[in-house]
This record gives sequence, structure tokens and C-alpha cells, in this order.
Amino acid sequence: MNNLKHLTIRMRLAFVITFLSVLLVAGGIVGLVSLAAANNALRANYEDRMLPMAKLDQIVRLVLSNQLSIAQSVDGEPAQVESEMRQVEQRMREIGDLTTAYMNSGLTEEEGKLAREFVAARGLFVAQGLKPAIAALRAQDHALARSLAHGPIRDYFAPMRKHVDALMQLQLNEAKKEFENTQTIYQRVRASCLVAIAFGLLLSGVIGILLQRAIVRPLDKAVRVARAVAEGDLTQHIEVHAKDETGQLISSLKDMNGSLARIVGDVRDGTDAIASAARGIAQENADLALRTEQQAVALEQTAASMAQLTVTVRQNGSSAQQADQLAQSASAVAQKGGAVVEQVVQTMGSINQSAARIADIIGVIDNIAFQTNLLALNAAVEAARAGEQGRGFAVVASEVQQLAQQSAKAAGQIRELITESRQQAIAGAQLADQAGGTMSDILSSVEQVTDIMRGISDASRDQTAGIEQVNNAISSMDQGTRENTARVEEVAAAAQALQEQADRLRGVVAVFRLNTGGTVAPPPRKAGQPLSRSKRAAAQAGATIQAFGDASALLSRKSAAQRAAPAADME
Repeated sequence: MNNLKHLTIRMRLAFVITFLSVLLVAGGIVGLVSLAAANNALRANYEDRMLPMAKLDQIVRLVLSNQLSIAQSVDGEPAQVESEMRQVEQRMREIGDLTTAYMNSGLTEEEGKLAREFVAARGLFVAQGLKPAIAALRAQDHALARSLAHGPIRDYFAPMRKHVDALMQLQLNEAKKEFENTQTIYQRVRASCLVAIAFGLLLSGVIGILLQRAIVRPLDKAVRVARAVAEGDLTQHIEVHAKDETGQLISSLKDMNGSLARIVGDVRDGTDAIASAARGIAQENADLALRTEQQAVALEQTAASMAQLTVTVRQNGSSAQQADQLAQSASAVAQKGGAVVEQVVQTMGSINQSAARIADIIGVIDNIAFQTNLLALNAAVEAARAGEQGRGFAVVASEVQQLAQQSAKAAGQIRELITESRQQAIAGAQLADQAGGTMSDILSSVEQVTDIMRGISDASRDQTAGIEQVNNAISSMDQGTRENTARVEEVAAAAQALQEQADRLRGVVAVFRLNTGGTVAPPPRKAGQPLSRSKRAAAQAGATIQAFGDASALLSRKSAAQRAAPAADME
């Protein structure tokens, strides 16, 4: 049975056909031999029994015909008698030929003995009865012929007929024996044929069952495996026990099942990786969107603060221009005072009034410098909150703060000078005689005030230009933030679509059931061998994820570049 598993179906079918052909040939040979034996028995029965019996029967009929001719010729005409006698003699010759032929045929010992007795009885019948009667009839001795016909002929005919009957009975007995022998042979041959037929049927049935088990069972197993694979069950443990075509089929199904399990495992791992990456991208996009929203809010607050700072700086510039004009007027007055010292007393009142106005203006400048300092501090705090994106703005705020401090310092110096001028103006009336000596000092102080006011005016212009650059930078940052928000939304939509595709693919492969021990590791791929469909899908998904990551990195770099550009311009 185990050896049959290693035979192919072709060899098994050839073996079965050969075996059945041998059985058929053996049955045919037995049938032919039996037919030959039956034919020989029939021929022997015909030649050894039927033909001798026919000869004996013909002899008896010829003898009876001779007796009838003798009896009819007793009262017949001479011509008729002669004709009958010639017929009798002709029959006698036929009887002799038949007797000779019978004696020369294959006779048994008992049959030969009876045949010799028949020949002897016939000889007496012919010599003592038939020939004398013929001679008497030809001699017209009808009385002798009648006496011979009713006497010796009848008397010698009875023994002869007895021997003929004995021979015929012997032939019948021998024929019966041969028939019985033939029946015995027939029964034996029939029994042998029945046994051979039964053995052939039994052996054919056993071979058919074995062949069916060797072919149908593996095919049923293959059908079950294919049906299970069609239903998505890849957890089957397939064993291959045969090396024939069915074994090769089951082995191929086993390889197919393993390949499908590896492919489905790879696809499932790929979908899990894609889903995980999509979730990560979605989370990163959510964080990026939150940071972008916070940045937009911070930019709005910074823009509002910069608007206030712009108004303040403009006011500071206007005040600085007015102070510059006043300083120029004071310088002109001081120059005139050097020429008209004598008019100092008359103009001290005007100087006191101008000094009072300058003190008020200096108070305004000091207030503007204080507010500018506060706004610069607020801008520095907002820049610190903005982090890397507010670094350039922090530099601008620091410069504005330094300019505000310089403005406050200059305003303090001007206040001190104006106070000193007022004291001198009060004492001018008393120190008019000293005016000539101090006018040079006043002129020098006025020139210093003019230079300081000119510096304040220049600083105000620089502040205005810097604030305009900051406003432009904030506008660019706001535009970049809006673009980043749009791109974040696009990336989020792409990540959502990728996650939906991954979920759909996971649902597609969820119909397959794998072993609980995990997926089977795929065999190493040879160099130049093309990737499988699942690996190509995983590679495409990885490329998509990489593209999303590159897009996010590009957005971050672009935002950083947009933040760094205004700072570089301001520097």
C-alpha cells in the first residue's frame, strides 16, 4: 500500500489495465481450451459413437430389406425374383463393406468382442440362410425358399440382431460415459471459471477501491483545501503523503496556501504600518495646526502692538521735529543774544517763556520715550512667546528699547539744560554784566541741544523705518501662516484619505484567517526578482508617507525662512 503511494496515476492505471487484460486473456485461454476439449469430445462422440451406430443401424435396415425381398420373392415372377436377388446381393456387399469399415474403426475391447460375435452370427446368417434362399429362388424352388425364409433365415437373424442390439447398446453406454465425462469436465471448467470470475471481480473490486482511495481521497482533500482557501481560511495544516499527480497537486496547493498566507500577512502588516503612519501624520498635522493657530493669534497680537507702537513713534517723530525747530530758533536767539547783550534783560521774559515751552515739550518727549520703552518691553515679551519665529522681532524690539532709552536720556539732559537756562534767565537780570561771558556757554549748550534733537529726529525716522519693516515682516509671516494652514489642511485630508484606504485594504484582507502564531516569514528575495503585489503596495504606501513627511518638513523650513528674512533685513 505504501509502495502504491509512490506510483503515479498513469502507472496505476497501466497496472490495472494490464492486470485486467491478463485476466481477460487467461479467461479467454481457459475458454478456448474448454471449447477445444468440448469440441474433441463432440468429435469423438460423433466419430466413435454416432457413426458406428449409424452403420449398425444401416446394416440392420439392409438385413431387414434382404429378408423382406426374400419373403416377397417366394411368390414372385422369375424376372422380379432375379431383380430382387441382384438387389439382395448388392445389399450384402454393402453390409460387408459397412461391417469391414466398422471393424476397422477404433473399437474398445468389449466392442471388438461383440463385433466379432456379430460377424460370426452374420456369417452363419448369410451362409445358412440367405445364400441358400437366393439359390433356391433362382432355381425356382419356392418351397425350399419359403422354408428357408421361415426357418434358418429367421433363426440366424435373431442372434445377429441380438449382437447388433448389444453393439448399439454398448455405443449408447459409451456415449453416455463420454457425456458424463464431458459433463464432469464442464462442471469443473464452469467451477473454475466461476472461481476465476469471482476472484477477478474481488481482485478488481479491491484494486478499484485502492485506486479510488489513492485518487479520489487526495482529490477530495484538494477540493477541501481549495474550498477553504476560497473561503479565506489559510490556517490549514496540509500534509503530503504521496508522490503521484494528486500528491503533486496537494503539494502545489500547500505551496499556494503558504504563499497566500505570506502575501496576506505582508499586506496586513503593510496596512497596519500605513494606518499607524497615517495616524501619526494626522496627529502631527493636528499639532502643527494647533501651533499654526497659536502663531496666528500671536501674530495678530503683535500686529496690534506694532500698530500702537507705530502711532507712538510717529508722534515721537513729530515732537522731535518740533523740538528741532525750537532748538534751531533757540540757537538763532542765542546768536542774536551775543550781538545784542544789551537786549538780554528785555528778552529774558521771552527766554523764560521759551524755556517753559521747551520744558513742556521735553516732558512730552520723556513721556513718549517712556511709552516707547513700555511698548518695546511688550514687544520683547511677545517675541519671547513666539519663540524662534519672534527672534528677529525681538532684535527690533531691543533696538527700539535702546532708542527709547537714549530718547529719555536726551530728554533728561535737555530738561537739565532748560532748568539751568531758566535759572540763568532769572538771574540774568542780576547777572547782565556777566551775560557776555556766559553767552558763549549758552550758545554752546544750544548747539548741543540742536545736535541732540537732530539725533532724536534721526532716531525717530529710523524707528519709523524699522517699524515699517516689522509690519512688513509680520504681514509676510501672516501670509506664510495662512499658506501653512492651507497646506496643513491638505496634508490632513491626504492623511485621512490614506487612513481610509488603509482601513479599506485591512477590511479586504480581514476575510483571510491566518495562524495565531503570526504570519510566516517570506523567503529572501533574489537579486533582480520583482517585488510581489503586497510589497509593491507597501512600498507605494511608504513613498506616500515619505512624501507627506517631506511636505511637512518643507512647510517648516519655509516658515523658518519667512521668519528669518525680516530679521535679516532689519539687521
